[in-house]
Amino acid sequence: MPKSIAMSVENNPPNAMPVSFRTGSFRLSPFLSPMRVAARRNRRLTAAPHIKGLTPPRKPRSFAAAGASISLPPVQPTRTKPLKESQIIGICRFAFLGRGDWVGMRRPDAHDAARLDEQAEWLFHPDRMMRRLFTLERICLASIAAQTDRDFRFLVLTSTRLPASHLQRLEALCERIPQVELLVTAETDAGQALRPTLLQAARESDRPALQFRLDDDDAVAPDFVANLRRIERGVQGLPRYALSFPRGLSVICYGTEPPSFWKTRRPFTGAALAVRLTEPGRSIFAFNHFDLPRRMISITEPDAMGHFVTRWDMADSARRGVPGIPWGYDPLPPEEFRKAVAADFPFLSGMDWGQLGRAIGRPE
Repeated sequence: MPKSIAMSVENNPPNAMPVSFRTGSFRLSPFLSPMRVAARRNRRLTAAPHIKGLTPPRKPRSFAAAGASISLPPVQPTRTKPLKESQIIGICRFAFLGRGDWVGMRRPDAHDAARLDEQAEWLFHPDRMMRRLFTLERICLASIAAQTDRDFRFLVLTSTRLPASHLQRLEALCERIPQVELLVTAETDAGQALRPTLLQAARESDRPALQFRLDDDDAVAPDFVANLRRIERGVQGLPRYALSFPRGLSVICYGTEPPSFWKTRRPFTGAALAVRLTEPGRSIFAFNHFDLPRRMISITEPDAMGHFVTRWDMADSARRGVPGIPWGYDPLPPEEFRKAVAADFPFLSGMDWGQLGRAIGRPE
């Protein structure tokens, strides 16, 4: 009988403990279950009780007991610093002169002086500005003021070239709501204009902000920010993701046609959409909203009401002619639409949607 037993333990698949006992010319198989290892070990030790420091253990009564008989180093718990909550920051571009995802401003020459002058003539036209200030106040900012969770920021980004009279009106609208901050910039790239604010928010929270976007003629449901926070707390470990609320309502009103009413289900449409990005200074406008599910982990909340979208003459989509009915749109009778608005967007109740097809503030 040899005076020593050589034993080696390595990392291998579960339930296969590679153990070898040399006893003379006899060698046990290197892949044994814990129970077989313990049983064979008992037989060896029982046959050689005189070996110093070894006493025959009792035979394990179960597989669990056999596993427990094998001594492994203790596992040290990993301690991580608790994550702070991301800031929630909404962004609206109002008469912003520069490159973006609008029709005609996606081309490489979008920063050219001649191209900007052409865009400014359309963007700041008095009739258009009158209508867009109306929708900003009555639809977009009304939904921001109605939020049940008020712990967020809402940035309204505009250009230094906005005529003074319109800028004064815009400042007055923004001052009414504590969450709203007006950013007036000479930048012609929305991402560069927003970068300092987003970087500062990331420094304050030790992580990038959760951003959502909203056009000045669209709205989000009153519990939108609350739902964002609820879902964000559940996925805090995700460094980068997109979140969409596809359910909504919509009004279509082009030209002299009477308004039509719709319920919608459009995942990753531009409204009721949020992202958190790994790059702290990068804005939500760096991506086309419909491309987000192909670029990152994406989540949809199918039950909660999310967005209210208007489609009308002053909308960007109408610059190429009156478009058809979008996918994900189902018609609603006027009375059903009125009830749906009262239930999910009460701040829009009583709105005369025919105003979208008329010059605001002028005789019909």
